[in-house]
Amino acid sequence: MHVKSSSIKEIQDIKRIKKYFLSSGLKSNRALEWDKHLLYFILGINTCYKSDELLCLKWSDILNCNNMSVNDYITYCDYKFYLNTSCKNILYYFIGKYNSIKTDGYVFESRSKPYKPITSEAVNKKYRTIQEELNLNFVFSTMSLRKTFAYWQIFYCHRDYVKMSKLKELLHTMNIGNDINIFACYDINNDKVYINDINL
Repeated sequence: MHVKSSSIKEIQDIKRIKKYFLSSGLKSNRALEWDKHLLYFILGINTCYKSDELLCLKWSDILNCNNMSVNDYITYCDYKFYLNTSCKNILYYFIGKYNSIKTDGYVFESRSKPYKPITSEAVNKKYRTIQEELNLNFVFSTMSLRKTFAYWQIFYCHRDYVKMSKLKELLHTMNIGNDINIFACYDINNDKVYINDINL
């Protein structure tokens, strides 16, 4: 039976998962792999990307390739989606630690298949192990990340009808219940800019 993935509704669980990736990287001779998992997790819970979209991200999508600085925003569904401090910090941590980044390459390039991104299936296999080892009381998968982003946006910004209307449009293919559907009727002057100032 297929069990739906869950959003991460406890900040403590987010911290535990981050710590797991960091400590695994320190204990392993595959630090790059674990740092990629940490990068994927943090970008996933702080942006509106679907899993496969995030995995297909290239460095040129998020970096100024001339000086290797992180762009202020990404373009998503005609929106300027501004990267928050959590995203920028982990990106600068990563590019500072690994200086052999190919700007035309995938951010999450597969170790076994060069020039190809890793797959959601591979990440989910790792997430099932993490769920077991950390005894998480929710279903943890790649889909959890976008759901977590949506959950905390609604949690903190539910009174901001302009932001919620934009969020509704950004997540148009995602079923997140009635919490946000009420904002669909608002006619807003949409500048197609989304600023995420909630750092997870």
